[in-house]
Amino acid sequence: MAQKVNPNKEHFSAYGSSMSYASPDAKTGAASPQCLANQMIEDNDEFTIVTDQKWEDSDGYTRPGTVAHKGFSGAMKLFFFEVQMPLTGKTSPDNQCGPDCPALWALNHRIPFTQQYGNCSCWPDCGELDIFETLDSGNNRMKATFHGINSGGHSDYFERPTEKTMKAAVLFDATFNSVYILVLDDNVDFGPSIPSSTVDQWVSSGQNDAQSFVDYKLPQHPT
Repeated sequence: MAQKVNPNKEHFSAYGSSMSYASPDAKTGAASPQCLANQMIEDNDEFTIVTDQKWEDSDGYTRPGTVAHKGFSGAMKLFFFEVQMPLTGKTSPDNQCGPDCPALWALNHRIPFTQQYGNCSCWPDCGELDIFETLDSGNNRMKATFHGINSGGHSDYFERPTEKTMKAAVLFDATFNSVYILVLDDNVDFGPSIPSSTVDQWVSSGQNDAQSFVDYKLPQHPT
């Protein structure tokens, strides 16, 4: 399910922008859940992928009347993505990240209900994983970075898929306290289930190819 941040509709200094369901083109809000259209998301448009489970009062504060759904919980989880990031040719005046600067992030789901960089936010201690992020307009290199109690980046990069789609998997593995980011072969089928032996093989083979693999050791939170 896709949700949309509405910066121009309702904004509070402590709790940030309001949330709504996303329209099919991810440009505006919608009154009910919608399927995203099979089209390119334009520069500077953003949306959030969440579960269909409604946020409960015991999960923490949300603005009354806002659209609030839970994120993806669990210490062991596997996400699959198939993305294409074509060049748009647009640039920002200061050559910083703006148009033509796509990114795929994973955030603690408390963050969308507050102002991310404000005093009421749990960021960065509660975690942010930049899975694929271009750092300036038109860049063909995508970096992976972890923000948290102990933040860190990686010297390697992924090639931005400008001409065709790229399949990828992100594995959060509590057994080894790690996150694995893997670029997969084009012929991988995202079926209803994936055997654990297949995932183990991806991790094992990916460790030999820096262009298709990043392994992050997650920091232990102090008690």
